[in-house]
Amino acid sequence: MEWINFRHLYSFWMVSQTRNFTAAANQMLVAQSAVSDQVAQLEDYLGEKLFLRSTRKIDLTDAGRQLFNYADVIFKTSKDINTIIKDRVLPNEAKKISIGIVGGASRNFLFRLFEEYINLSPETTINVQTGSFNELNNSLKKFELDLIITLELPKKKDLDDFNYQKIASSPLVLAGDKRLISSLKRKSRKSPLDIYKFSHPYETEIVEKFIQPLTKVETTVRLTTDDIPLLRFFANKKNTLSIIPQIGVWEDIHEGHLSYIELKKCPEVPIYGVFTKKSIHQKSVESLLETARVLRL
Repeated sequence: MEWINFRHLYSFWMVSQTRNFTAAANQMLVAQSAVSDQVAQLEDYLGEKLFLRSTRKIDLTDAGRQLFNYADVIFKTSKDINTIIKDRVLPNEAKKISIGIVGGASRNFLFRLFEEYINLSPETTINVQTGSFNELNNSLKKFELDLIITLELPKKKDLDDFNYQKIASSPLVLAGDKRLISSLKRKSRKSPLDIYKFSHPYETEIVEKFIQPLTKVETTVRLTTDDIPLLRFFANKKNTLSIIPQIGVWEDIHEGHLSYIELKKCPEVPIYGVFTKKSIHQKSVESLLETARVLRL
């Protein structure tokens, strides 16, 4: 099978647009004679004259016009391929971003983040997928996702492909009914307490170190989970308390439904954005991360 010489075709395409051999050569940063030779070789290969030359101007022959239409598609597609693969930007496409959410991430925080981002970037659409860190990590590797929002850091072996950024952090609090929290603050509570505990990624002895010295009453851990929305439900149940990141019950506290005691010496709970070093929707990822950075918890 014979193949057309694409270097020669490119020279023809450039001359066709400029209608001037010298101007085409200047744009290609080559000698004018090289462009002339390549066009002549292409004409010899095709057995057709491609240009009608005169002292004043250059016009395309019928064969030249047909070839130009094909060349135009080829080289415009080539630009698109370069943009997609090298620059990770899809041309002529509405802005979008696909985000993976790991179960432990606060929906309260995510709601505020997405709401703010949509207000700032109304032309962007967001696709959200939930799952385990490993599931979403695999999707990120396949470029099915642009970003993961998680409490976990990527593994060291993945850092060649991924970047991460801490986009927020939240103090851990003991949250519950206002009367119950008030009795603990006054040291007037005597009866035992049921505790529903957040599984902190960096602190395993939360109850022993922080809760028992604080409450001075018998406590029983009934459930341990990284599911912040589930802990929010338990915090709103009477006579139970949740150890939960404050952002998970921010709305309830703000509206006066719950009260809390901050666990000041306990490490805060970080929220990370994990993303590939070259995402197709890189600008949307950067914009979302910047929105998270300036969002006040």
